[in-house]
Amino acid sequence: FVLRCDKRWSPSFYCGTDVSEDAFVPLSNPVEVFQFDLLNPPEEGCEKRIDLDFMSDGKFNAVRFWFDLHLYGDVHITTGPSKGRKRVKSLRPAIQFLVGDIKVNQGEVFPVMAMHNTVRVKFEVEDAEYLTLARPDASFPRNQFTMASDGERLEGYYASIERVIGKMRRENPGQEVHALDMGCGASAILAMMAARCGADSVVACDLHSSLCETARHCIAQNNLSDKVSVVHRDIGLLERGKHCRTKGINLVVADFFDCGLLKDNFLFLLDKAKKNVLQGN
Repeated sequence: FVLRCDKRWSPSFYCGTDVSEDAFVPLSNPVEVFQFDLLNPPEEGCEKRIDLDFMSDGKFNAVRFWFDLHLYGDVHITTGPSKGRKRVKSLRPAIQFLVGDIKVNQGEVFPVMAMHNTVRVKFEVEDAEYLTLARPDASFPRNQFTMASDGERLEGYYASIERVIGKMRRENPGQEVHALDMGCGASAILAMMAARCGADSVVACDLHSSLCETARHCIAQNNLSDKVSVVHRDIGLLERGKHCRTKGINLVVADFFDCGLLKDNFLFLLDKAKKNVLQGN
């Protein structure tokens, strides 16, 4: 599946990334940007130009950075690659997203402005030709990026959806499968899985307007708009004949689960969906 988001969590310029090391593509080798003497901290901001030497082709859309903190003597801690240092587990490398995607080629040297105002570090690219632009959205949930990059989780859902739809087809040849994705998120990935596995129609529902907008883009990029429709609505307020087919749906998919299992009133919303839009059998 092609998953693309044209929004970035805001207002923070960067945040710790809780994604695996293979969830991003490093396009350049690390470059030291600033050195701070915390015994004699800077009294004013600073900016400098750094030249990134790209070692592979790709789309440059973020700066990943970390610190190496010298505590005393030969004792260091770091939030980045350890290389003999003590790796901090409670903090992750930071990510600052750019305003869009920039196409870069292997061997190309690209200037980036690094700056700090004694409060935070920031990176900017000047006079770049962006392929696409991302819009800041203070309400956009940060966990959407992590969930979309969790391969094992998605493989488990895909295998289960494929088997359930296959079983429905075998037990009732000719039966149509109409699915509801409860809380489709930014990717609507479960809705697209259901469509790819043979569902005749899928309603992807979410209460967050930005997630619905992004989900529509993802569905279109995967050429599944003819099967998957996105509804911006509270799951508990879905109505037959208005938000889904009059005869209702006969399959529910959902990824409502967190480390505590039952978040966001999942059982309550599932019961509402059963009463309002699910077929009786």
